[in-house]
Amino acid sequence: MPLRQPIGSSESPFTGRSLHRFEGLAVHRIWPELRQCVEIGCSHTQGRVHPELVRDRVSSNQTTLWVLVGPYDGVLGVVGGDVEHHGSDTILVVWLCGTLRGAIAYEEMRWVMGEIEAFAEGNGFQAIELHGRTGWSRLFKGYEEAYRVFSKELGHG
Repeated sequence: MPLRQPIGSSESPFTGRSLHRFEGLAVHRIWPELRQCVEIGCSHTQGRVHPELVRDRVSSNQTTLWVLVGPYDGVLGVVGGDVEHHGSDTILVVWLCGTLRGAIAYEEMRWVMGEIEAFAEGNGFQAIELHGRTGWSRLFKGYEEAYRVFSKELGHG
């Protein structure tokens, strides 16, 4: 099932799948196909990020969404990232990843991140910051754990 109007795409060397990049209002036309993987990505945020927030951030050009699509099985995974400026440096902050269980092998996820890295480098970014689960440190080589994020729920009332 081809997605409509990606702004960039490439073919996976592993499975005949393709990776598409979406920004802006195009996300509304494909939202029904993306929603399940976005919900999976949001489920890892302890309720801090909701699918509608992701949709709204992409549609307002605050977040770029990379979408992995299979030739016969539709959307298999999404990766979301934002541009941040730190002094003179421009950094791509990857903060959302949602994949259907068992749909993407480690090697293919490494390829997806390699494509995102190539996009960032080709567009003048100085670095990529990857927000993810602890196990990702084994998956993505060349990334250093720069800091840990601690959170605490506060009582209301």
